[in-house]
Amino acid sequence: MNIDVIYYKLLILFICFVLLVYYKLVFKESFLNKSGVKNVNKLDYNNFEDESSYESEEEFEEKVKFSENDDFINCKEKLYRLGDIIKGDNFRRSLGDYHKKCFPDSIAVEYMRRTEYSYDYKVLEDIIDGIPLLPSKKTLIIHLRCGDVLEKSPYSVSEHLNSELRYKNGIYYVKPRSYYNRILQNIKKYDITNVEIITGFHNSKKYPKSIVYINAIKNMFDFKYKTKIVSGRSPDYDFAYMSHSTYFVKSGGGFSRLIAKMVERNNGICL
Repeated sequence: MNIDVIYYKLLILFICFVLLVYYKLVFKESFLNKSGVKNVNKLDYNNFEDESSYESEEEFEEKVKFSENDDFINCKEKLYRLGDIIKGDNFRRSLGDYHKKCFPDSIAVEYMRRTEYSYDYKVLEDIIDGIPLLPSKKTLIIHLRCGDVLEKSPYSVSEHLNSELRYKNGIYYVKPRSYYNRILQNIKKYDITNVEIITGFHNSKKYPKSIVYINAIKNMFDFKYKTKIVSGRSPDYDFAYMSHSTYFVKSGGGFSRLIAKMVERNNGICL
């Protein structure tokens, strides 16, 4: 075969390879990595990640509207509710316009664009496909629901660590120490070397109870595993990242349950 022909064939193959790599790095990275950070106020992260901790939709609407006129939506509150948007048509009706205006590039809004159904996991998988950084195969991912559900709780951190206590809206968000003791026993049979605790607190002056609680859980795993706390990232990024866990521990609330379902669909293990 003519050497020039071989050369041109190799050149074409090389160009195709470069284009494939470029596609994966740039186009496949998904909208959430291009828009998640710019639309998420890190200081308000605690308000993003779960179903509402408000007792009623009316209470929520008072927060996000300047007036009865729907044209005046208050985006300063940053009350992003991915779990609610995915789980119920009634939530999409009541919260859809707020999210479309305040979080136009979010997973929640993209979900509403692509489907009208609740818990459409295939759509969620397509949206978060292409995240460039995944958890290590030997890392246990622990999601902690902290922030308002601890700071506004009438119970102390010690009481929360000693028993599972219900929040004012009837949901058990904060898991006790016994829950994580069981996890420590269960993970012995797996090839786990690292632990990442992913949560949403940022300010020690604003979330003192959360900090105490998170450190208490971290200290439980520090004895046997290299453990670190991860916070301050976009909630959409965290959702995609945790959904690709090999090993995952959920907290209370719909956001964590949703992640656990995605982990199982990705052949991960929920402990």
